[in-house]
Amino acid sequence: MSIYRNRSSGFTITELLVSVAIIGLLTAIAVPSFAKLQARSKKVKCMDNLRQLYGALSAYSQDNSMRWPQVPEESGRSEEQIAAVFVPTTEPYGASQDIWLCPSDRHSSMLLEQEEVEYAISYVPCLFDNRPNTPYRWNMPWLRERGNFHPGGGHQVFPDGSVVTSKTVIFGR
Repeated sequence: MSIYRNRSSGFTITELLVSVAIIGLLTAIAVPSFAKLQARSKKVKCMDNLRQLYGALSAYSQDNSMRWPQVPEESGRSEEQIAAVFVPTTEPYGASQDIWLCPSDRHSSMLLEQEEVEYAISYVPCLFDNRPNTPYRWNMPWLRERGNFHPGGGHQVFPDGSVVTSKTVIFGR
C-alpha cells in the first residue's frame, strides 16, 4: 500500500486566483485598445462620408451647369434649412441622409431618431452663389464638419476632393 493518497483532479485556489488575475490583466489591456480602434474606425468612416459627398456635389454641379445648390435667403439659412436643401439634392447622386451624418455625431442622430427634424447634417456646406464655377474658383472647403467630433480636429473637403483635418470648427457642437 502506498503512503500517498490518490488526489482528485481539480484546481487549487491558488491556480484559480492566478487565472482570474491573468484574465483581468488582459481585459485591462484590451479595453482601451478597443476604444481607440473604435474611435479610429469612426474617423475613417467620417472621412469616407466626406469623399462621397464630394462626389455627389461634383456630379450635381456638372449636371447643373457648374452651379452649386442654393438655399433660399429668406429661409434664414438655419442648419435645418440647409439640411432640407442639400440632403434631398444629393440623394439622386448617392448621398443619402446617412452619408450626411458623422458616426461620432450623437446629437444629429438623436434628432432624427426622435423625429424632431426631417433632415440632419454633421457637415455644413459652404453657401456659394449661383454663378457657374464659383465652388471651383477659390480653395475654400466645400464642406466642414460641424463640430470637433474626433481627436485632432474636424474634417473639411476641398474642391480637389482632398479631406483635411482642421482645429477650426463651426457651430461648436
